[in-house]
Amino acid sequence: MSLIVDQRKQFVTDQNRTQASQNLRTGMDLVGTDVKLAGERLEEDFEQPAVVLIDESHSNNTSDADELVVQRKLIPEKLGVCADVAAGASSITVSIASGSDLCTFSSNETPTADEYTDLLNIFRDYRCEEDGTAGCARTTAPGAGNCDDECTWAYIYNPNTNSGEFFQYAFEDVDSTDPELNRIYLGGSSTLASNYPAADNPEIYLLEEREYRLNGEVLELVINRQNSEPLRLINEVQDFEVTVQASGASNSSFNPDGVPTTALNWRDIEHIEVELKTNNPATSDLIELSEDKRTLSSKFFPRNIISK
Repeated sequence: MSLIVDQRKQFVTDQNRTQASQNLRTGMDLVGTDVKLAGERLEEDFEQPAVVLIDESHSNNTSDADELVVQRKLIPEKLGVCADVAAGASSITVSIASGSDLCTFSSNETPTADEYTDLLNIFRDYRCEEDGTAGCARTTAPGAGNCDDECTWAYIYNPNTNSGEFFQYAFEDVDSTDPELNRIYLGGSSTLASNYPAADNPEIYLLEEREYRLNGEVLELVINRQNSEPLRLINEVQDFEVTVQASGASNSSFNPDGVPTTALNWRDIEHIEVELKTNNPATSDLIELSEDKRTLSSKFFPRNIISK
């Protein structure tokens, strides 16, 4: 009889170990893929942190363990904000006849046939291909409060305040009385929470931000700060710990306020170490796994650093 009990314990132990290992590996692969892509196309945009690590004890932390945020741009180009934008605005002016730099109607080229700036055409092409089909299927803005597969997330950033926010970019149009005045329009439920004075030279990126956090025993992924719509990745997680090795020092926090500093520059990162730990399995069979059998640790390198 004792032999049967021992065999059952061994079977359950092996089964629990396999399940724990698969659970950890799934979570680690997801985190690792995003860490490797961190900083893509941000090599010249020194205003964005690319990597943010918020230690569990930091006042900015709202989860049950460390929080890791990674950013990348989806296209290299950016748009200027060429007229004051008030909180709650539904459109943003991105070129004007008297503009300079990013607000110039066209950069060293003749105006495009559709009267969009060269930069806006690049943004438009990306937006329209979000539905998986080349070209724009929709020729007007979606109805108020709506968005479809040709909407995409964009990020407006104020370098004067080191702050910004995401919004759904739904459409672009030319002013009927001034063909050199281009605007983009917000879609869905997006509204801007802050003012963006043109004098502060705000910019617009097609930026992707992915935040990993622990909520109870669930490792979650929040995309573009949509905190009410987290993706639940793996459960039965006891701990999520991250350290950033940069310039020879190990950091338990890295730009936790989301503002890059000279001392904590993502281009100086040597590796990011991630540790995931699962809970002990159910103990109805008096089976427990030792901590080392429930823990997986990996080191990842943001490969875009080599482009610095």
